[in-house]
Amino acid sequence: MNKFGKISVFTAGVMFLVAAFFCALVAWNLKSSNRNNVDITVGLAYLRPILITGTILFVLILSVSAITRFLALER
Repeated sequence: MNKFGKISVFTAGVMFLVAAFFCALVAWNLKSSNRNNVDITVGLAYLRPILITGTILFVLILSVSAITRFLALER
């Protein structure tokens, strides 16, 4: 397996973990500062920014994995 194949497998493996970790960081940051005076006792407080962060990171890492996969297949 060449370098691009290893990168593709690695990014595919950590895709969900990285997105979930950064979602947790965003949730912690928003709930600790609570700038908008949202009721943070509700489990779905700040759901939109958390989901947007997770979705964007997931798609970015997925695209990196797909690009490196195609590069690995070309070589």
